[in-house]
Amino acid sequence: MNSFLYDFGLSQEDARSEWNACGHIPGDLLCIASAGEVPLNLLALGMNSIIAIDFQDSQLFLSELKLKSACLWDGWEAAAFLGMRPAKKSERLLHYKELHDTLSPAAKAFWDQHLDVIAKGVIFQGRFERYIKKLSLVAHVLIGQKKLLGLLEAKNPLAYFNSHYANLKVKFLFKVGFREKKYAGKALPEIALQHNEMNLADSFLNGFRRLCTQTPPKENMFLQLFLFGKLLYKEALPPYLQKQFQERVQQHEQKLRFLKADVRHIPVKEGGYDGLILSNVCDWLSKNDFQALLSQSASFLKPQGRLFWRHLYSNQHPDLDGFKKLDSVSKALEEKDLFPFYGFHLYALS
Repeated sequence: MNSFLYDFGLSQEDARSEWNACGHIPGDLLCIASAGEVPLNLLALGMNSIIAIDFQDSQLFLSELKLKSACLWDGWEAAAFLGMRPAKKSERLLHYKELHDTLSPAAKAFWDQHLDVIAKGVIFQGRFERYIKKLSLVAHVLIGQKKLLGLLEAKNPLAYFNSHYANLKVKFLFKVGFREKKYAGKALPEIALQHNEMNLADSFLNGFRRLCTQTPPKENMFLQLFLFGKLLYKEALPPYLQKQFQERVQQHEQKLRFLKADVRHIPVKEGGYDGLILSNVCDWLSKNDFQALLSQSASFLKPQGRLFWRHLYSNQHPDLDGFKKLDSVSKALEEKDLFPFYGFHLYALS
């Protein structure tokens, strides 16, 4: 029996890339819920309405919990409740009592049965996060806490990385931790790697290097959470918990709808969507199912609507009838993304 409730406690997607892919234009979107960050951040940044779908109830209940947290408390306090910052188990349970009656009946019943997960902080209770946290603890031993923290103040991050992180011990950690037979099943369901043909250790080590050297460390939630197990700076809060955006989430929470659905059967919206934000479903679906999804996507979009997805393992570059491929925009977004492990694909309906 699995000892985790959900695969992901945190969506590893910098939703500012999705916002930029949509041209900063408020509109009506469909996206994947996953752990909630993408729909919540897109709402915070200005999207008009969002339907966030997932086939797992637990991911939807987790997303709802984060939404209600953002609506009740300031971002730094909500981050502690969710597990992005340290907090006592008793404090999280007291916060849950305050939040309890704001949840939907289904979410309320779910979390009432899993108070132990609430008490530990929901972010690091996903299958993926629990696996990465173990690797992070080993990294602290191999590199040392002082050298890890030094990256945050380094004037030349690349030189610092090469001096303190690029060594045989770290390479060995990635080789062991991201060996496909171990990583598949431990960190992710095996189906997520069905299309993988790359050396995972080398690919993730390269991504880790970019994460540490090409993104602003004090503003990078992913770097801080995965390397240190907590947020160290308020600048790294996700947009939906940042003061300048959080008020919009609180005022427009009714514009975000969580829906249990299979992405292969997109719910119809009268008038269509301005954008389909498909996360990295290409990695999870069979090639035939993903091609079928793409081929029908035009029927769900408004004129000039955007189609965007990420990939880790399944790098397909299809030419889609009726769409214009925006490769230069995709490349520019990749270079600025705070989680630089993905490749991007952006299309506009002609």
